[in-house]
Amino acid sequence: KLLLEHVGIEREPVTLRDLVILDARSNLIPLVCNPPQSNFLGEIGIDSDDPHPGIAGRDMRIRLLKARREGMTTAILALYFLDTYNNRERITVSMAHDQDSAEIIFEIVKRFYRHLPKEKKIPAARDSTKEIFWPAINSRMFVTTANKKYAMSGAAINNLHKSERAKWEGDDRDMRVLDAALNNAARWGNIIEETTANG
Repeated sequence: KLLLEHVGIEREPVTLRDLVILDARSNLIPLVCNPPQSNFLGEIGIDSDDPHPGIAGRDMRIRLLKARREGMTTAILALYFLDTYNNRERITVSMAHDQDSAEIIFEIVKRFYRHLPKEKKIPAARDSTKEIFWPAINSRMFVTTANKKYAMSGAAINNLHKSERAKWEGDDRDMRVLDAALNNAARWGNIIEETTANG
């Protein structure tokens, strides 16, 4: 039995197969990678059939131009959720271009957590509109918008997701400052920047 002894909690780690998503008809279903998600994971060296895809210490730097509605955001969040939830002292940040998108992204994360098997659940101290925090492992997932010049600049981020990067609004200088602050905060972590074609 694989236990998370390194986090001081006796439970089996959460796997991709434990995560639940909404299908096109708004039914709750287990996460099974579709072909675009599997291709993306394969490109970054992860087998979509591996229930324990590890990304800790990989220092990924990925820019992803994606088509709409293929589940790339879900695949990224799933990888980041597993890393954050199965390890101690993790900070994961997802930054969206507007509040509506941030809420949609955070709902995916909250759904992962809400529907975990009971025996694998760690109590959350905070489940706000922006953050889930698990004090037993001192790990958190945080979703925000790209409207603050120095957002997260003082944090050490393990996983950074820049959602719809091309749609972030602000003058060029402010966007360069924000990117530099985020990239510096995640310099020893994973950074995945995704966007869609606009036109």
